[in-house]
Amino acid sequence: MNNLKDITLNEFQYLIKGLNDEPHDRGFVINKHIFEKLELFVLKSKENSGCEFLRLTSLNGRKALQALNYVGIIKLKNGPTIEILPKINNDHISNEKVRRIFLKMLKSLKNAPFKEFGDASLKTHKMKLNEIFIKIFLDDLDVLVKNGLKSDYISIEDNLNVLKGKIKFNEHISKNYIHKERFYVNYDEFIRNRPENRIIKSTIKYLLKNSSLNSNLKRINEFLFIMDAIPESKNLEKDFAACVNNRLMTDYKKIIPWCKVFLKNESFTNFKGDEIAYALLYPMEKIFESYLTEEFKKSGKFETIVSQGNGYFLAKHKNEGIFRLKPDIYAETSSKKYIMDAKWKILNSDKNKNYGISQNDMYQLLSYAVVYGCNELRLLYPKSKDFKRILEFEYNNSINYKEKISLKIIPIDLERNIADQIGFLL
Repeated sequence: MNNLKDITLNEFQYLIKGLNDEPHDRGFVINKHIFEKLELFVLKSKENSGCEFLRLTSLNGRKALQALNYVGIIKLKNGPTIEILPKINNDHISNEKVRRIFLKMLKSLKNAPFKEFGDASLKTHKMKLNEIFIKIFLDDLDVLVKNGLKSDYISIEDNLNVLKGKIKFNEHISKNYIHKERFYVNYDEFIRNRPENRIIKSTIKYLLKNSSLNSNLKRINEFLFIMDAIPESKNLEKDFAACVNNRLMTDYKKIIPWCKVFLKNESFTNFKGDEIAYALLYPMEKIFESYLTEEFKKSGKFETIVSQGNGYFLAKHKNEGIFRLKPDIYAETSSKKYIMDAKWKILNSDKNKNYGISQNDMYQLLSYAVVYGCNELRLLYPKSKDFKRILEFEYNNSINYKEKISLKIIPIDLERNIADQIGFLL
């Protein structure tokens, strides 16, 4: 059994192959056994899904895995939990505060169980992310149990001493030729043994093995006692497919997605491998974009907000549009329209290196401006110690565009309310 403690990294830090498990100024040194498990998982994931969340590299002549921009949890079988947190470029910010910011951003994801967790869950930021996710699931399960687990009619065949339901004559004759006191019958019984409850039972049994927090383990055991008569699922795919989604099953609407997260690794991107218990990893550029879009909508300061709109093409070929344009955010006020792209990247203060702004991003925004007929462009980056002030640009107008095209590059302070910063965009 591996005794390595759980590890917390930030984006772009390293897991370094070594003899002993110890902190490192660029990440963490881990033993050969754990490193090779992770390495195999990374290679399989890249081959199967094309996603690269840890990059195989070297550091000071030693093999290393560098965390990229996927944030969340990797739980190894018989090994540590590796927590990867967003890199919020503030020298004084604690991991606890980073977790709170990340959880707040996760709430913006569509069709995810995080969308509706309460503010109380944001106060659990001293826990590691995996235990926070488990706690949120248990909170939702507590509400379901208090409202009442649903039952269903289950068809049962049995050889009973009493007549119940309908006699199955062929089986009755073959099995009870000697035992005249018995009846081989088929009957319906209204019990809690239904697909949704079997899935939940499987989930809490699974979490019993994968939680190490005493408060979570205590609650898991309480739920196992409550659901003692309900069997675990013998066929998860079949039971998930049989889940009922109607008004009577509203109380299960939040729970079943959580079960998919834990039992099937269904997060933003699915990662599977024999080396891991589960992996819940989320690309920060998507979360950043989703969070800003959601906060802009809630602010009420725009008449129209469209995320990833796809109504225009860059060109035509044989009377058909090609190269579809999909700006991250298209927004309108009563007097202006804006196109915005959100970039999860740390800019710098070096004007000679264009502050770290990608030339391709500048070209892409210009194409949006021309095709959409929009001359107010915005690039949104997280605020950092080297990027605290708005940068203003104006595109050269050699294409005789009808108006000047202005671009503002804006630092978004994730420690502040987003609605309070919208004035800088307009």
